[in-house]
Amino acid sequence: METGNIRQFLKTYSDQQLAALLAHATVEPGEDPARKLSFFSCCCFVGILNAPHALRGYVPEFAQGRVLPAGSTHHQTIRLGSALASDAEDEFFFLGSTDAERRENLVPIIASEILRREQLRTANVTVQEMAIG
Repeated sequence: METGNIRQFLKTYSDQQLAALLAHATVEPGEDPARKLSFFSCCCFVGILNAPHALRGYVPEFAQGRVLPAGSTHHQTIRLGSALASDAEDEFFFLGSTDAERRENLVPIIASEILRREQLRTANVTVQEMAIG
């Protein structure tokens, strides 16, 4: 399973966007999985970055190739404007054969990026302390 573009693209997310993606990809007990991260949504892997509304889950019109609901094309700006975004979205699709599998495989990748950032911050603090001391 290829994830290099996903990992690279996650580096473009702010910490807040990364946290939103993790929350959107995580299904808690009692939550409706259809309201969570879906390939068939304007709030897909890349669409989270510029969503002008609350994050949406599965949008039937996407999966069925019908006319999209108002406000559901914002993700195209990112996908069409960046080869990395497009490639990362393609990799996201192939993370699994269902949205549940995609989310299950994406969550550890997101967690890895969060950990990488925390380690960078810790390393930067250590370097600053050494420079002062």
